[in-house]
Amino acid sequence: MLKKIKSNKGYVFTYEAIIVAFIFVSIFYVGYVVYSHNVLTGLEEKKDIEKFHKALLLKDLYLKKYEFPGGFYTDDYIKNFTNELNLQEKTFDPFNDFSEDNGKLYFIIYPNIYDTMLDNVSDDTNNFSLKKIRVNFTNDGVIINYSIYSNVTTKIALPSISGNNIIYFKENVYIPKITGITKNKAEIKLYGCEGDHIYFKVDKEISSASARVILRNKNLFSGWSDWKYASPILIINNVNQLLQDYAVKIVFDSRAYIDEGEMKEDCGDVRFVDDNGNPLSYWIEPNTINTRHTVAWVKVNLPSNGHKLIYMLYGNPTATSTANGENTFSFFDNFSESNLDNAKWNCNFNNPLFVNDTYSNDINYTYLSLDYNYYSNKHYLHNDEDDNAHISTNEEFDAEYAVRFHANFHKRYEEWGGFYKIDENGHDYNREVITNYHWGGEWLRAESSRDDENHNSYIVLPDLYNDWHTYEIQRNKDMSVNFIIDDVIYKTIYSNIYTGNSPVSFYARRYDDTTTYGYIPLNDDEKNGNISIDWVFVRPYVEPEPTVTNMSSNVVFTVNGHIYEKPLTSVLHPIDITPNLKEGINEIRILSSPFPVEFLIRTNENANFYYLTLSPKNITIMVKP
Repeated sequence: MLKKIKSNKGYVFTYEAIIVAFIFVSIFYVGYVVYSHNVLTGLEEKKDIEKFHKALLLKDLYLKKYEFPGGFYTDDYIKNFTNELNLQEKTFDPFNDFSEDNGKLYFIIYPNIYDTMLDNVSDDTNNFSLKKIRVNFTNDGVIINYSIYSNVTTKIALPSISGNNIIYFKENVYIPKITGITKNKAEIKLYGCEGDHIYFKVDKEISSASARVILRNKNLFSGWSDWKYASPILIINNVNQLLQDYAVKIVFDSRAYIDEGEMKEDCGDVRFVDDNGNPLSYWIEPNTINTRHTVAWVKVNLPSNGHKLIYMLYGNPTATSTANGENTFSFFDNFSESNLDNAKWNCNFNNPLFVNDTYSNDINYTYLSLDYNYYSNKHYLHNDEDDNAHISTNEEFDAEYAVRFHANFHKRYEEWGGFYKIDENGHDYNREVITNYHWGGEWLRAESSRDDENHNSYIVLPDLYNDWHTYEIQRNKDMSVNFIIDDVIYKTIYSNIYTGNSPVSFYARRYDDTTTYGYIPLNDDEKNGNISIDWVFVRPYVEPEPTVTNMSSNVVFTVNGHIYEKPLTSVLHPIDITPNLKEGINEIRILSSPFPVEFLIRTNENANFYYLTLSPKNITIMVKP
């Protein structure tokens, strides 16, 4: 039964009717709200779009208005040069005063990393009116020094901007970096970095032109005029400590240089210099000369978390080697004098055996032979009862040093080399060595131990016997010990590390035939140790070591569309670009170069030059519509 409501005037309503009416009203209200919201949102979006379009048009207007050459350039420069260029790049010249638009346009420039270096270089040129553009940002705005003929300071106010009415646009544009006019000259120098476009106009025939990489605003190699080539090498210190007199390993392919006739067969013309042209102490592992993997060590000072740029010079056929291991390492001996220096070593025998031999690269060398049979049979041991023949450095080294040696372990038991110390109690477990203790198996092994036989860690190495190999043991305090063989890490040991001071020692010991464990050689010719040592050095070691990068990437540029590619291994050797230049307007584009490039243009008679260097920039333009 429906319930009814009766009004004072006699109208009758049901509850159901009221509910239905409420629903219809609610639907109408929701629909109205949705419609109103959509209309208002559309209006706001339209407003925002119009605002953005306006800002976009303003940005394009300003870019067009302030494109190169702008209002600060002389009529002579415009009429005789820039009007003829017909530039296709999107250019933007911040060296005009665009604050006239009531502060509606602002910009941020992200410079090329070589701009500062290029500025320093252009300071030193002989061009008669070469003007580089300087931009200094201050709290009060931007101060720009710029003019074709004389520097004029232009100050652009950059008032504080904030709020939602600023719209940001990021643009890739070219801006002028160097502009100028040189009249009645027979020579001009042009400069550019990677990505730069260089234009110049000359009204006489070009007689010669060349390109070369520039490293600083002066000739680093004025004292090295007899060397043809220089290869830049970047060294980065990866630790937060000064590395003083640190020997850095530099690997290069000397065989390639030698095959090209650029380097002497014995690497005698190789030199290393710092960024001021001063010679650096170095040594080259002689067994690696004229190979694909030539190893040089150069002593440098590296600031904490810093870097250093050095150069490897070569290409002087009359030069002789100045490599000197004594000046490069904390300890060095290559036994070249066929004597055992008592100031360096102590030993337990007389009349050391030295043998002359020749590497596969035809370089002669001398090595020390520690053949236990030789010394015992000759009665050269200080004590005939000694069960070993050994040498040990007089100096001891702490746990932040590495030893590297070129040696031949003969398959004779027992022999070892590395950091090895016998303590005051006669215990000899304090060591990081390459060894073939008979109880360790048939093969050589890398071993770290301390205190006693219960604190020992090792790994068995592949068959390395009866051949020369380069071994290195790197002590990283109490954290780890790296065992390197022929520049490959064979094992890093993290336990049972001896951290005390230790000499570098080499032992050839009599085989203990009373033992009944471990490897027992069957033949007498495998008994009693024998190790040959070519050279050995000790150097400071930190982990991680400095990063060494041979910056041998090529320089690539175009001259009026013709592509040139110049290997950076020859930065001292200019490349001839004369055939592809002409009288009139010329275009040079630097496609790839880790350093700035200098172009030297010459004419037979005095000529008028106009020049422009455009630099690619990322700029942020802020527009207030």
